[in-house]
Amino acid sequence: MIWWSAPPRTVSSAHSPATPSLPTATTCCCRTARAELGAAARRDNPAAVTQVALEFIDDTLGFNPEWVVDRIAPRPILFITTDDDRLVPPQESEAMYARAGEPKKLVVLKGFGHYEVYSGDAFRQVMEETLAWYGTHLPAR
Repeated sequence: MIWWSAPPRTVSSAHSPATPSLPTATTCCCRTARAELGAAARRDNPAAVTQVALEFIDDTLGFNPEWVVDRIAPRPILFITTDDDRLVPPQESEAMYARAGEPKKLVVLKGFGHYEVYSGDAFRQVMEETLAWYGTHLPAR
């Protein structure tokens, strides 16, 4: 979690249509689709986050995991993605996996989107892979 000494300025998710104007390497249609996916995921979830600190957005846009992923080894790293993730395309996880050192594993869940991994069969698969990974790389003492 990131803490700031000054009170953070916030932007409401009600302003989601403005999100595509944030700097990003993706095309406009992809940014719009991502905003729509996020809005759809929050629509039926009364506990969803509705405000984000602008400092968090700035820090997030300024961070590129590609800069550090090759320095994580020899610490184990597990990548889990889906083949229909329109928020974080699977190609991004595959590229990160390719840059990472061993030990590493890439799991691509078939037939699910970004937000579908938090329930049902997709969540079961995520938990199975995660527990197996921890069992191998973080065994009980």
